Amino acid sequence: MTEHVRFGAISFDCGDPHTLADFWAAVVDGEVAYRSDTFDAVKAGSLWLTAIKVDNYQPPTWPGDDTPKQMHLDLSVSDLPR
Repeated sequence: MTEHVRFGAISFDCGDPHTLADFWAAVVDGEVAYRSDTFDAVKAGSLWLTAIKVDNYQPPTWPGDDTPKQMHLDLSVSDLPR
């Protein structure tokens, strides 16, 4: 495994990235640092949260698990083994 892995962002699937980014910016006292039609990024100190528009998005159900939560971690690497 590469020795130069660092945390990139916590990314959330959604139907409306602007609304979700605005929500998270308010919750974590951050700012929306980037906006597009399909992707928003929130910066709060060294933390990055992203909202990614997914076609035909279905929000998670809770407390049931018919539709699971939809998020992932993004990692950044300076090199990849071949």
